[in-house]
Amino acid sequence: MPRQQTYFIWFSLLSIAFALYLFNPFVLYFLNDDFIHIPLSKDGVLFQRNSFRPLGDLSIRIDYLLWGNKAWGYHLTNLLLHILNTLLLYLLAKAFIKKYTEAEQLERTSLMVVVLFFVFAFHSESIFWIIGRSGSLGALFFLLSLLFYLQRSKGVLFFLLSLWFFEIGLLAYESVWIFPLVTLAISVVDYKLGKATLKKEMGYLASIFIVFFLHLIVRKQVIGEVLGGYEGIHFTQFNLPILAINFLKLIGRTFIPPLANQKAFVTYCVLLLVTIVTVIVLIRKKRKKPNPGYFLPLICCLFFLSFLPYLSLGIDTHSVEGERYLYLPSIFASLAMVMIIQNVVRAKRLQLVLFSFMVLFHLYFLRQSAQSYRIASSITKTTLAQVNLLQGKKRLFVDSLPQSNNGALIFRLGFEEGINWLKEPGGIDSLFVLSLKSENNFSGIPYKVEVVPGIIPRLSGSVLVRDPSQKQTYISMDSAVKFNPSTDAWFIFKNDRLQVVK
Repeated sequence: MPRQQTYFIWFSLLSIAFALYLFNPFVLYFLNDDFIHIPLSKDGVLFQRNSFRPLGDLSIRIDYLLWGNKAWGYHLTNLLLHILNTLLLYLLAKAFIKKYTEAEQLERTSLMVVVLFFVFAFHSESIFWIIGRSGSLGALFFLLSLLFYLQRSKGVLFFLLSLWFFEIGLLAYESVWIFPLVTLAISVVDYKLGKATLKKEMGYLASIFIVFFLHLIVRKQVIGEVLGGYEGIHFTQFNLPILAINFLKLIGRTFIPPLANQKAFVTYCVLLLVTIVTVIVLIRKKRKKPNPGYFLPLICCLFFLSFLPYLSLGIDTHSVEGERYLYLPSIFASLAMVMIIQNVVRAKRLQLVLFSFMVLFHLYFLRQSAQSYRIASSITKTTLAQVNLLQGKKRLFVDSLPQSNNGALIFRLGFEEGINWLKEPGGIDSLFVLSLKSENNFSGIPYKVEVVPGIIPRLSGSVLVRDPSQKQTYISMDSAVKFNPSTDAWFIFKNDRLQVVK
């Protein structure tokens, strides 16, 4: 076996092994919305919180029947979904490259794509957060549908399977909404290349758009709206400046890690733009013919289309929050980056060097994301364990309730629901949130506990309650409650420990 091939195989295996270590489901716990949606799914509730994702709700219910309250089982499902998507991407990469390029070493090129996707650092939310699986679950059926669409010329069964998986994907996540536009782009390219007839392509596309239109009608009937206020407000208000800024942020965050400084993020985005322009110039210089192929333009088009469902939401540029929006785009980003390397660099050894650099870059930031979620999991697990130790206490006061850790959501939502779901009989029956802690500077695993007896804390005369208008998470409300050491307990969240007053 050639030395370069041996290096590539061992490097890929070690990279995947290290990523699997970082994905370890046994060190993760329930977070934030998990405490809301898992109990609802347990009770068989679909279309939760005015959403239209029954397949995701059903997957959580199946997990509950398998694992109950064992968080690692849900995270194992998330990891298996990611592995399955990686295998499907291998098939998709081979199909795309074989159909639209004359690339040599098809197997190695496809493997480079999937290794990069598997360790991709900036879609971490879909793997490390249970409810974040919506991104990977939608991608699963999108990949299946796209695979069969690429083979539609082999017979009507392939197209019907594509249509079937498209509809299932629509029940998983809104990311699949781009599929009609994706198929339109592919059909246009195939027609241009003489690989398809206009009449057949029009029939395929008409069927897909009709299925999508009927789905939107059913969605409107079930939840009362097509675009919700949460994910579609800037679309319905036609707020073009916000949509454009969010589009640029999403593209930037696909390649750039979260940065604390906004100016630094903008600077890196400018450098990214310069790099893209340089790559385009280099590719044009290396062309042997005026039109060498449609592959890179097609993949770049699909990459840009994959952001459309998230333009109203945008993404956090300072933390890992919202990285589930990058799961589907990272599929096309991985394809594009590998093919760009092979188009710009002819020397096989240098290709492997650049590929290795990209993989190591993502492993470094994947490790940071994993640490953020492990700390967040340690906080939620420790907190709920301490709640269950409050036997004989009827009320719990909470000070500095943590919201997130570097974007890994902790108790921004779901604190009350988590206590009600996982508390032991005979525990507290009243909860008072006094203040919130939003700083992303928690440290240390496990999250330590410090019992502070004999102290009677002072109350500020107000408590925080959930905002019924949902414009914000909590609002302040005047309260005359007093702390009674004999019946009450007090939790104070610090950066490195939980102080328990009882």
